Amino acid sequence: MEMPKPGNALVTDQCSVSYMTPWATVSYPNPKHSVALLEESARICRLSHPNISRIVAVSHLSFAVLRPAVAVEWLPGGTLADYFQHQIRVRE
Repeated sequence: MEMPKPGNALVTDQCSVSYMTPWATVSYPNPKHSVALLEESARICRLSHPNISRIVAVSHLSFAVLRPAVAVEWLPGGTLADYFQHQIRVRE
């Protein structure tokens, strides 16, 4: 898949729109999920564990519509889905 340029959206699912940069994936939530995202972000900010990515920032992108953005630190090593697929193959 071609890497989108910053500012070019890549729709990842019905809950968010994302674009990737060399150092981060940025997701913009569907407005109807924005309040839940803010609540979940507040809960995650209180967690401190080496296996949990830290939230770097939470920001409003628009003053007309509640549309927050959450920046999470990038961790190398692939996605959680890749990890589980590898673990399933190892066990078989």
